[in-house]
Amino acid sequence: QVDATTMKLLTLMGEAFIAADQDQSGLLNQSEFNAIIAHSKYEKGFRELGFPVEDWKVAFHSAAEKAFRSAASYEIGLYELYETLIRMRRQMSGMDKSINFLRRCFAEADVDQSGTVTRAE
Repeated sequence: QVDATTMKLLTLMGEAFIAADQDQSGLLNQSEFNAIIAHSKYEKGFRELGFPVEDWKVAFHSAAEKAFRSAASYEIGLYELYETLIRMRRQMSGMDKSINFLRRCFAEADVDQSGTVTRAE
């Protein structure tokens, strides 16, 4: 059983998956997945539901690894992505405030907005 927010995430993910599956293979490769997270509609929708782009990148790679696909292909199906999303949401349950605090701290420290924090920063 999943909560209402997770259900909204799954619905949005399904819509985004279908739109991004360019070759209609039923699998998303890395470039198709990148199209989802780069699309402002989906990026905004996921962020508003508490699942920012950084989390989607983790979900994609986690699902691909769980499916035992080679790192070269990294193609995942919708079911695998759903399963990973639900698992991640359950693991993160109750940790939202802590995670948001750490994200804010990182963003403040990442002065050049490179996505990494150097010793100088």
